[in-house]
Amino acid sequence: MLIRIFKTNYPAQVILFVITAILLWLHGLLNPYPVDTGSLTQIQLTLLKPFVAVPFLGVLTALSLTIVEALIFNQFLSSKEFVQRNTLLPAFLFLLLFSHGPHLLQVNALTIATPFLLLLLMLMIHLPDTTEQYVTLFFSAFFTTVATFFYPPAIFFLVFIWVSFIVNGVFTWREWIISLLGGIIPLVFVWSWLYLYDQAGLLANLVWPKYNNPFSNNPLPPFPETIVSVMIGIMFIAAFRHHLSSLLENVMSFRRQFWTLTWFTFFALGSCLFTGQQVYQNLALVSIPAVALTSSWLLSRKRQHWLDILLLTLLTLTFLQNQRII
Repeated sequence: MLIRIFKTNYPAQVILFVITAILLWLHGLLNPYPVDTGSLTQIQLTLLKPFVAVPFLGVLTALSLTIVEALIFNQFLSSKEFVQRNTLLPAFLFLLLFSHGPHLLQVNALTIATPFLLLLLMLMIHLPDTTEQYVTLFFSAFFTTVATFFYPPAIFFLVFIWVSFIVNGVFTWREWIISLLGGIIPLVFVWSWLYLYDQAGLLANLVWPKYNNPFSNNPLPPFPETIVSVMIGIMFIAAFRHHLSSLLENVMSFRRQFWTLTWFTFFALGSCLFTGQQVYQNLALVSIPAVALTSSWLLSRKRQHWLDILLLTLLTLTFLQNQRII
């Protein structure tokens, strides 16, 4: 029934999306969680300082960004025909996956970097269709480096840009050089500013991630959150397996989109190894490709009863967890 609504009844989808946002975020808005300042860089602490003083502002900012990103990504997937038109299932899943635990109901460093990385993914998927390829490549690398100032592991996504070149058949040297320049220019600006204050050596500390075993001192997440994460993982793996098994039956554009999403998943998982105590927060980055692949899979299924039960269970557990009932 739930998935059928996202296939046919658009007004009901809008109502369901709004109700879901209220249910999952109401407790966070009424009782804001404090901002987690553990193992943050100086620039991250400076950026999050207003939200530390006013936690409600942080929750409101996180909710607003999540909703806007969900709707933009939904529209993008529809325009690329990755999912059917007139569906809000990707937006619904984006909201659900980016709100699946209390630790996500407050602004953090990844909250600020996510719009840049989401933009990067959309630009790489759109790469074969763009008429201004040089501009796209330049700003893809530029905004990725900007994201690095808030989320240092984002620097690895510069390599993701080059992997996307291979996926999309871009092999001429101009594109590679332009992307390299786009990634370097923000670093030059910041280095010049630091140099004026005799602090040029701080640049490496700002943008180069340091590896700390993310699982050595981190307690395991609460049992309900673990169950929710496992359910999300099951859906993602099932969707990935379905698309991989039928990949040769799809057109070339879909194959390129699939492999771009797959490589983004690998880089998102790898970047989490450099986030220390905030590894569970930053695993949410994997939700972006999970939303795309899972939405396409769910909308293509004919027998949906067990998937409806799985989605409803996931929504119920997330609601109970975010309300601190369990």
